[in-house]
Amino acid sequence: MIVHTGVIERRLCRRAAGWSNGLGRTAPFDTDSRPSITRSIGERNVQNHPRSQTSATKKKNRPATPRRRALDVATIDARARARRRARTTPTMPGAVLMSAGVDARSVRAAIARAMGPRRRRMGMVMNARRRDAGEARERRAWRRARVDAPWMRDGVRRTRMPGRARAVRGVGEGSGAGDGVDAAELWRRAAKIPMYSVAWIPIACAASLVFCQYGTVDVKHLGALALGATAVVAWLNLSNDAFDATTNVDARKPESVVALLGGNASIVHAMAVVALVSGCGLLWGAARGASGVAWKALAAAIAMGYAYQGPPFRLSYKGLGEPICFLAFGPLATTAFYLMMSSRVAAATSAVPAIVWSCGVLIGLTTAFILFTSHFHQEEGDRAAGKLSPVVRMGLPGALLVADNLIGAHYATVATLAAAGWLPYTAVFGLIITYPLARHIVDQAQSTADAGAISDLFFTKYLAVRFHVIHGLALALGVCAQRAYLNPNLFFPA
Repeated sequence: MIVHTGVIERRLCRRAAGWSNGLGRTAPFDTDSRPSITRSIGERNVQNHPRSQTSATKKKNRPATPRRRALDVATIDARARARRRARTTPTMPGAVLMSAGVDARSVRAAIARAMGPRRRRMGMVMNARRRDAGEARERRAWRRARVDAPWMRDGVRRTRMPGRARAVRGVGEGSGAGDGVDAAELWRRAAKIPMYSVAWIPIACAASLVFCQYGTVDVKHLGALALGATAVVAWLNLSNDAFDATTNVDARKPESVVALLGGNASIVHAMAVVALVSGCGLLWGAARGASGVAWKALAAAIAMGYAYQGPPFRLSYKGLGEPICFLAFGPLATTAFYLMMSSRVAAATSAVPAIVWSCGVLIGLTTAFILFTSHFHQEEGDRAAGKLSPVVRMGLPGALLVADNLIGAHYATVATLAAAGWLPYTAVFGLIITYPLARHIVDQAQSTADAGAISDLFFTKYLAVRFHVIHGLALALGVCAQRAYLNPNLFFPA
């Protein structure tokens, strides 16, 4: 019925305006153009009746009066409306409106209003389907083209990768191309400012533990510890670049400090020594008054940092970098900073509550995960230099699978520590919100590897750093909330 609406409306409009006389012209719809219906209904019925011929003749011969002419016109209009009603009612939805005296324009407006919502819904559905199909075509074309286009690997730009996750496309660590990147950008990458969070997060968590136990923290002492730890991490970064330059591991790494200084590794070694001496001096001054366990744990962490990269150990080349990072930046650093800061607000003690070890374990796990993800894009370079990193031992698919399992194991550890009574539930609630960030790291790395953009996997490391920072802050705030809203004596015996 709706399909024929337009045709019927046009016919009704022509009939309302006039009727065609067969010669391409239209004549008005009145009594003069339709001589066959000029007689009234009563006159025709009386004329056809055999017993009323005389009466009909008399009526026909009567003179026309204005009242009679008006009655004839009204009768003609009524018959015309009846014919239109009979003709349009079976197929015309707006016939009721037409029979009630509404013009064709009003009928069309009513039909348009009735059909409008449905047409708009269908239009929205079709537009969404076309948009999704177009995005799918662009995504497939982008995946096919980006592997074969060198400028897409060498240029520095931001784009939207599959899965709608942003990643930095360009020169990555180990990409082997520095053309098109200015010196300021290379120096910014060489500084590795986000990596200093591995020193700041243990200090923040140790400060939250001291606040939860004693209700106060020495801010000046906290700042001295932060400066000293930052200098030690700067020594680790500089010495790592210098030692890797001697083994040609960073031969395809333009953002290395050694490469930016023209390949002079001796200058980088000197800078590293200055940073180490400055950091150790600040930390030694901050450790005065603390128990001997504090500075011994800190010295062990620094020694493990040298064994990670320095000769003759070079434990990172044997695939032991992740365990070293876990111990140095996790239990050892967190315990040392806790003992140092607690000695400023209370009597020096060597007792370490279980909650301190629990926080140190969680921080160490996220720190080791940063190092683990930093190997994803360096498989070729590590294999060529003889470095047995996890990605070389397991391959990239195996490393991605292990990363997925590590995320689940981390949150299983959180649940275990909370169930054992070694971690506040306020901290657990804060750590739950970080799970989507951890899940995004693995999903992003998997989608990038599926697209064949191995050099772009360097951005996975920065996603892991973001997860490490937010995870550590959530842990610290959760520990502080234990004192603010609950009983801190549950975790710190008197």
